Amino acid sequence: MSQNDGPRKLPRLSKLDALTLLDITVKCLECSTEADYKQIFALLNTIVPFDQSTSGLAKLSPDGAVESYELANINYPVEWLQTYKEKNFSGIDVIVKRNFTSFTPQYWDQTYKAHKPAREFITLASDFNLVHGYTYGARPFGFCKQASLFSFSGNVKKYD
Repeated sequence: MSQNDGPRKLPRLSKLDALTLLDITVKCLECSTEADYKQIFALLNTIVPFDQSTSGLAKLSPDGAVESYELANINYPVEWLQTYKEKNFSGIDVIVKRNFTSFTPQYWDQTYKAHKPAREFITLASDFNLVHGYTYGARPFGFCKQASLFSFSGNVKKYD
């Protein structure tokens, strides 16, 4: 979006959703355990519908390449994560690659149209109902060696 596009319209939140978002913000500041972290996603799921979610933190090289990646699984299928690791799918996953290069929200269907995923990857992902969703990550301001990724899958609604 360029500056000339004007402000983007966001979905309106109900009062309950706004209060839940405030609660999520407080819980993020107070988060100190894995259970606290998973509770944040449970609350988020009351505002943004998703079936499965995971998040990760990557260590990046000076040129932005992913050197290592730690996953905090919320409720992705464990079998999928094992297969993903065994087959080194992080090296061919177009969603992950785009996340760590552009750091913009992405709707998987759009990314898959622009950057065709490997047949084996998409076939196995569909076996676990992991072909529709959103991913977003961030890299802190300035040069930082870490970046995040948050993925939400399932029959999710696309927000423009």
